[in-house]
Amino acid sequence: MVIITDYIELENAQGEHYIALELSGDLELVQSKTTNKMYATSRRTRISSTFTKEVAQKMIGKELNGSLERVEVEPYDYVIPDTGEVIRLAHRYEYFPAGSMPTETFQKPETSTENGARKLSLLKR
Repeated sequence: MVIITDYIELENAQGEHYIALELSGDLELVQSKTTNKMYATSRRTRISSTFTKEVAQKMIGKELNGSLERVEVEPYDYVIPDTGEVIRLAHRYEYFPAGSMPTETFQKPETSTENGARKLSLLKR
């Protein structure tokens, strides 16, 4: 089961604003590689929507049948928000409705930015 936990207003490379929904998956218990202690987490991802802010706000808390699955992608740098540490990842999580599963590895889209990264700007709600 997946739940809509938040929304965020983003801006694409063409300067157009849109609303993305944040999705969270089921509870997972994971063992830390550094401390060997268990901790609770859940997979998270965002999906684009055609909703207004008002509609997106009303969607928070809704459950969706499906799951968030790990999908391998081209390696990219990710900055951990709390520490500022930069790590290299080669996966992301995507939402799949119940009964469907990823069939092939994600192919990195062509981009037009200087460093090859997609430009997504966060806007305040």
